[in-house]
Amino acid sequence: MNTKYASDKSHGIIIRTYSKDAERLNLCLFSIAKYCRGFKEIVVVCPESSAEAIRSVVSIYPNVSLMLCQNYQNDMIGQQITKLNSHKYLTSDFIYHVDSDCYFSKNYTPDCNFENGLLKLYHREYEFFYKSGIRMPWQSITSRFLGQQVDFEFMSLFPLVYPRDLYIDLEKWFSEFHNLSYEAIENMVDAPWAFSEFNLMGAFSYYKALIDKPYHLHLNWRDFEPDKYLIQTCQDGATDRAISETEMEEITSLLGFTKSDM
Repeated sequence: MNTKYASDKSHGIIIRTYSKDAERLNLCLFSIAKYCRGFKEIVVVCPESSAEAIRSVVSIYPNVSLMLCQNYQNDMIGQQITKLNSHKYLTSDFIYHVDSDCYFSKNYTPDCNFENGLLKLYHREYEFFYKSGIRMPWQSITSRFLGQQVDFEFMSLFPLVYPRDLYIDLEKWFSEFHNLSYEAIENMVDAPWAFSEFNLMGAFSYYKALIDKPYHLHLNWRDFEPDKYLIQTCQDGATDRAISETEMEEITSLLGFTKSDM
């Protein structure tokens, strides 16, 4: 395992989406085309049931590939299972996760996520959120799936980036520890939101990595204010994914282009 950035390493972006986010996906891909450089591949993954709507968007961008995953009864869990399997959709050494409601607002390259040759990942103590009166359900959920107490929130900043080795090692560990595959997660949870793939990956990186072979350089954003390259919308988990004219004007203005540019 080697998490050090070098010019011979490859970098890829993955976006797991579905039909209701087609309009937002278009904005996301346009922002990637405008601001992102240095990526070997950009892959959009959606369930088979969303293929028609998503293919019409992806076809606009010649450097973007569409891949299909199975349909899930609970696609909130399904999209997380897809992300845990990202290494099966991309060939890159480092995999960058962007949601379709996230839009790049300034220039971004793989170098932005590395420091002293190591891939950065930010976290913060759960105590910080509790003292601030912020409801954070992920601690007990992640502790359950990791099999130990987890003290930090790792779902902190898009794009979230992980080395390819982490996906391979985590899948092996998960199978051995739970005696189940990822597909079983859908039946292990008692609510659609009762899992957090990014927290599981971050916690695995923090707690399970070998000292001499880290997956990430872990930084507490209490001490290291991270640079922000994206604007994230729909953070309240809204089910209405349509973009109003007002929201479209606000987003495109923040991103430095207009709807007519697209």
